[in-house]
Amino acid sequence: MEKVYHYTGSLGLLGIIKNEHIRCTNINYLNDRTEHTYAIDEFRKECLHRENLALDGTPFQKLYRQLNNFCLQNVKDCYVACFTYCYDENIFWKSYGSSSARYSIEFDKVDIERATHVANKEIIKHFVPRTFNVSYSPDELQKILNIEKLSHEMKTSVEKMVTNIINETCFFFSSTKNKEWNNEKEFRIILSERKSVDRNTEEYVYDKGKENLINFFDRDGVLVPYTTIPIKRNLIKRITYQTDRNDDRVEQSLRLLKRLYNASFEIERSKSSFCR
Repeated sequence: MEKVYHYTGSLGLLGIIKNEHIRCTNINYLNDRTEHTYAIDEFRKECLHRENLALDGTPFQKLYRQLNNFCLQNVKDCYVACFTYCYDENIFWKSYGSSSARYSIEFDKVDIERATHVANKEIIKHFVPRTFNVSYSPDELQKILNIEKLSHEMKTSVEKMVTNIINETCFFFSSTKNKEWNNEKEFRIILSERKSVDRNTEEYVYDKGKENLINFFDRDGVLVPYTTIPIKRNLIKRITYQTDRNDDRVEQSLRLLKRLYNASFEIERSKSSFCR
């Protein structure tokens, strides 16, 4: 089976083993400063390009012009949990965990996909959960804005066309990154909020009850919003740890957790030579 890895610190690891959930962080607070804005900018550039190519006064010229504003008015808050296909890689040991110990949690990809599809009712009430391989090219835009597809949807229902664009773009924006990040080989759980901006006032609407799902952690004085999605501890196949010291206590604590929670994951020390 295809494997994916979630690199994290001790609290992230404990959240999965003890509480059986994984943290999904608001996409605007991830490491990439252009996260979410890169794909939106590419979308708007493509719409402008197509508008300029379209014949004056045609429905498609108007459509591409309106889509520029439409995508800004309908951008939804997204929360993501990040995985990678890369095992025991220095680039991830550098980015995740504390200065003393870091962890990589191995899952079967199919298990993560299934777990996302059966998220609890409260999550599904406020978010649409999906899994995606991150793309490092905006080429998916060509499918979303395909003129034949849009022509067909225009004939059947403009409302359906608009709904499809909302659904496609919200996940496109959250699963597309600049090519400079392509060595991450990333796979994501994406939770896209169901309610966001009032089209008339262009202000965020209050989604009663969603505040109970959103928590915050401190990052150098910044309150970072996140939510969680259930992930059973028995889905963990292996935990690889990386530490700068010859500290047997890291492995001892993992063995204790495994015994306490009757887990079956393997434990392995990283072969990486990385040291902070």
